[in-house]
Amino acid sequence: MNLQSTKSIITIAAAAFAITFASCIKDVDDVNLPNTPQKLVVQSYISPTDSIFVTVFASQPINYNIPIDGNNYYYNAFDTIKTATVILTNIEDDNTIAIPYDSKQKKYALPPNLFAIEKGNEYELRVTANNFETVSGRTVVPLGKATSSIERIDTISTNEWGYTEMRLIGTIIDPKNEDNFYSTLIYSLKQYESSWDETTHTFISNYSKQLISDSNSDGRTISIRHEFSSYDDDYYINLGTTTEVYEVDEHYYNFHYSLQNIYDIMDNPFTESSHLYSNIEGGLGVFGSYITINQTTLNK
Repeated sequence: MNLQSTKSIITIAAAAFAITFASCIKDVDDVNLPNTPQKLVVQSYISPTDSIFVTVFASQPINYNIPIDGNNYYYNAFDTIKTATVILTNIEDDNTIAIPYDSKQKKYALPPNLFAIEKGNEYELRVTANNFETVSGRTVVPLGKATSSIERIDTISTNEWGYTEMRLIGTIIDPKNEDNFYSTLIYSLKQYESSWDETTHTFISNYSKQLISDSNSDGRTISIRHEFSSYDDDYYINLGTTTEVYEVDEHYYNFHYSLQNIYDIMDNPFTESSHLYSNIEGGLGVFGSYITINQTTLNK
């Protein structure tokens, strides 16, 4: 059998398979698919020097049996649950406190002087709400032994519309024989005067985050090369660009890493799905911790 005959046979077989497969597909109406129950979603990061904030809301699973439109699904889908019981426990000494709901913050909030968050200790966050399964998560607060320095911010390029590409240059000195994770945060504090009410408003702009792991760099000096975009014009007064470097726990790192993966593939229909990390047992979300190891304001 020659090559041409072989190609013809393969083509005919493929066409026959396609016709047979297509004939097996047909639309089915009025099929009730199983619904996914709602779960509690919890998000909180604790640190020795900052207030404790906990956000609690209900997940919004897709109900395949109801047509999705703006009137019955997306509006008010993630309202905060205000009546939950939120308990934080220091596992080391079993010290426990209930975190009250703050209507102004729209979160459960506690100032740092009312409950000590200590480096190296493990904490459990437990949340209970009516009609939901009780959920919990744990985190071990980083030891904060790493040190960091910020050297400068370089300008890479600018354009006529006021956008500037910049690069943060710095270092992290990583402790030996530990699995450590870090996050760098850059933001600008800007100010403008409103012509409507003649008041001054301050807001955060040019927000950018980068994640760093000491994998393959244990005990070494890790270079920070954080590229970000900045937008400036004559309307806003730039009060300075602030950089913050955190030593974070594995849950903080894994959650934000998975979130970045989702952002990266969001507009690409040819990539595989990426799951959002969660360490909340019985629910969804993240409970993590961090230590601020450097805070520097540049370009003021």
